Amino acid sequence: MGTLVQTASQPGGQAVLDAGPAPHSMRHTMWKRALEELVATGGYGTQSDLVDSLRRRGFDVTQSSVSRELKARGVKKVNGIYSPGSAPGLPDGVELLSARTAAGGPLVVLQTQPACAPLLAAAVDGAELPGVLGTVAGDDTVFVACTSFAAIPELEEFLGRGLQAV
Repeated sequence: MGTLVQTASQPGGQAVLDAGPAPHSMRHTMWKRALEELVATGGYGTQSDLVDSLRRRGFDVTQSSVSRELKARGVKKVNGIYSPGSAPGLPDGVELLSARTAAGGPLVVLQTQPACAPLLAAAVDGAELPGVLGTVAGDDTVFVACTSFAAIPELEEFLGRGLQAV
């Protein structure tokens, strides 16, 4: 719950509502977007530099979490500088053939080439997306269990495509 604070920067020193810190899931999404922006600038050669920049922006992250996120997003080093991956989150060589969800519940079905489902499931699990409980992989199909439909946009962003409703 927010609190009323008076600031000199507001005209007439008006009271404004300070909403306080963002909820955990929102902060989780925010630091990942900030990392994406930093990588897009092309000025970072080490994970330590990225962690320092994220901390200066107010995100309490560790090198290991940054490392996992870089891997999940397919970020590569090119000439010693981190560069955005071509498809966010998908491992090299794994093509997503379809992505569907049903209106009855937050279960997502992903289809890929034969033998690639375990790689895709590991990438989704490794991304630690907010609202994604986990995955079950077969040979060419992955079931993704989500806590709610609110998790779907983050999953879509990670996959680099929208989900088809069935």
